[in-house]
Amino acid sequence: LLGKDNNNKSFTIMNAFMPSKAEWAYTFLMTIALPFLHPGTALKRVQLLICDADRQETSAFNKAAGRGLDLSKVCPNAFVATCAWHRIDRNLLSHNDFFSLLKTVRDSGIENRAEIDAITRWLWYFIKHYETIEECNVAMKFLKFYLAEVDQSKRFGTIDNQELRMKLREWVTEKFDNKREELFGAFFGGMTLGNCTTSINESYHRVVKKSAQGVNPKQGIDRTQNRLDNLREISDANKSKQVAFHASSAPAKQSDRDRDVAALTTYCSKRLFQQYGRRHDHKYYHLSKDEFYVKVDSDSGHEVDLDLPRGVCKKLFDEFDVGEVSKSERRKMDKMKDKLLGVDKSAIPEYKSLLLHVMKFIIPRFERTRTVKIVHLGGGEFCLVCSCPVFRKFGHACSCVYALLDRKPSINDALVRWHSGFTHFYGRPGLSQNLSDHYLRMRDEVQMPGVILTSEEVVKLRGLPIGEGNESLAFFQRSRGTFLLRGKDTYWHTVRDRLPKDMQTCIPCNHSDNIHDDEILDLDSVGNPSSVECVQGVVESSLMGATNEVRTSSTYQVPSQKSIQTNNNDAGSGLGGDYMHIYQQCAKLADGLKQFGSETILRDALHKARNELMALADEHGQRESFCKAKG
Repeated sequence: LLGKDNNNKSFTIMNAFMPSKAEWAYTFLMTIALPFLHPGTALKRVQLLICDADRQETSAFNKAAGRGLDLSKVCPNAFVATCAWHRIDRNLLSHNDFFSLLKTVRDSGIENRAEIDAITRWLWYFIKHYETIEECNVAMKFLKFYLAEVDQSKRFGTIDNQELRMKLREWVTEKFDNKREELFGAFFGGMTLGNCTTSINESYHRVVKKSAQGVNPKQGIDRTQNRLDNLREISDANKSKQVAFHASSAPAKQSDRDRDVAALTTYCSKRLFQQYGRRHDHKYYHLSKDEFYVKVDSDSGHEVDLDLPRGVCKKLFDEFDVGEVSKSERRKMDKMKDKLLGVDKSAIPEYKSLLLHVMKFIIPRFERTRTVKIVHLGGGEFCLVCSCPVFRKFGHACSCVYALLDRKPSINDALVRWHSGFTHFYGRPGLSQNLSDHYLRMRDEVQMPGVILTSEEVVKLRGLPIGEGNESLAFFQRSRGTFLLRGKDTYWHTVRDRLPKDMQTCIPCNHSDNIHDDEILDLDSVGNPSSVECVQGVVESSLMGATNEVRTSSTYQVPSQKSIQTNNNDAGSGLGGDYMHIYQQCAKLADGLKQFGSETILRDALHKARNELMALADEHGQRESFCKAKG
């Protein structure tokens, strides 16, 4: 049984010589032996238990895990997950029922190879990237539709084998979707650090079996135990040296110092700077005094020219077709082909680029509007809390926070578990013991919900103009309370008309996709009301509709919309002249996008414009004449 330290390295929690693989043996280890060996509070802080899909092992793990609901369990806050790699690789890609069928499709062309690899990556999206159960439900509808669709003419690659497509649909339903509660990350609370496989256990087993100081089946239990203890002591000594070096020194290169957060571990510093580097991809809007909207500026989807990477990959793919060779040579060539044209890190850059854009083309990725709030903790302390799962899952700041703070990462951006001193001073005598006790109190007593703010940062954030940002409010509200797909010109945009109506609502029609205020109010491209393109689903004339002849009963009636025009000479400067078409277009858009909160957007904008015009009238002493004209 292994865990992860604050440098994301594995450490041994328990080794056991199993007398049997029956459920009683696993249950004894998890419910009796484990709490006996670790009688303190450590097991209460365990967040995730990952095991193979062995039925007896899983059952024993479930008896020990409380999922935050049953405090009487050995690990009251832990969730149980089964290894996602075993589920996808062993039960699908390498399984006898699928291996030959998948290999035939992958060997039929570079496009079809990328198609299979992209579908595989789509499965990993459910495990690692979809954040809520609702997102998983919506994405699963798209996946099942994709696998069941007969017409594949608009896809990058094709799967012509009907038997394979039927088997894939059955596997997704029976072996994947039905196991969602033990696979999908959306079902696990707490700090999981993104772990979803038993890879550290597999690596540990390889070291134990293949190391010169490892164990072998011919050795007795006593000698085996001594060797395991020696391996652990060597590993702990190496880690202690690394921790001490990092805690008492700084990187030699200036570039490394610029990307290192003092007093935080190397692993945490690297992750923080990754989040910091993504801050420019975000837009923000100051909603109220202590509340902000933050959202990633969605990419444009499948628009990159793929001719070059496709050509390079196709040429390399064809070079492996050398005719008749021996079985051993064919196996070597297939292994090399999968290495260079596959999903591993060793794949050539051109295939990585090709696969990335195929993934963007077919995998549904959702627009997400984050809510970031300034929270008062009492005693003059404030922190910045984001609705995204990064702080909850990893215990450090997210890119949304850096989009607002626009500063480099600091020690306040991560929980105490990521402090290098937490490991360095742990259990040491003297002054170090006092520091260790202080770290432990911070770990157990201080539950930070977000990033700690300085008083200057609070003043800076609150000083940003309310109702303003680097993107309009409509950009953020369009994805609140609904599921909109990111990007445009994806596969789902091309087949929108084929989808069921509940799935069509997830795909903005191209006329309004990623629309901005300057596009709506572009006077050069919109000369008159008749030139305005109607958004799909817009009612031509309704309560909010604005046609060439707007109904006088409209909720958003303005003086120039009255059936009797009192002063035709003002037509060139009033709303009935140069600005009427702008209002008509806004009203049409608002009428067709009601489900996205358009009514509130238009009403607030009109009220704001009216108040500013009133103030302007007061400034020039024309308030009275304006009120008479209104009357």
